[in-house]
Amino acid sequence: MSKKVIFLLLITVPLVILSILASILQRDHFLKISEYRGGLPVYPDRCYADQIQPEVLENLRIVSVSRHFHFPLTLVANGELVVYRFVAPENNNEFVAGWEKLPVSIHVPGKSSTFKEVYTKSFPAGEWIFEPGGPVAASPLLFEAAGRDMVKAFYTTNYLFPEGIFSHKTRVLLIVSLLLNYGFTAYFLLYKKLFFD
Repeated sequence: MSKKVIFLLLITVPLVILSILASILQRDHFLKISEYRGGLPVYPDRCYADQIQPEVLENLRIVSVSRHFHFPLTLVANGELVVYRFVAPENNNEFVAGWEKLPVSIHVPGKSSTFKEVYTKSFPAGEWIFEPGGPVAASPLLFEAAGRDMVKAFYTTNYLFPEGIFSHKTRVLLIVSLLLNYGFTAYFLLYKKLFFD
């Protein structure tokens, strides 16, 4: 076997194995959906609430995620879906590029960020994946739908990467697995050279 082929195998084999394991071990976590009214907390783990309470947001539904939620979340709707996202200037808000900014103000204060604007976009029936927002705080997701009881919200993780594919723990796991792979391969090649060449 040539050195180039060995090098390519060293790089690709562990990544392929990890990818296969990640796809096999994934699981879905369903999220609670609640009625939203002004003055109610926008996170289940914080008491942060909108202090302005514009009427356009009354009687929407909100997907219950923690303030530092960092997984993409999926909505499945049987009818047309209108999604509203709260936006804070401290966050990276590229995920609402192309969305319509509502002509209303909100004020959801927090320790690290304050949500001040609302963006909206309509989606046809189907399955849609939304970025969580951040990195400072997750962007609350509210919606209205034709079939109010026909909307499910969930996020997907797996046993191999429980913190998400781009988390610090996952990066450490990938680096350690690559180093172990290279170490065992180097040991095998050295052993072969010493005792069988």
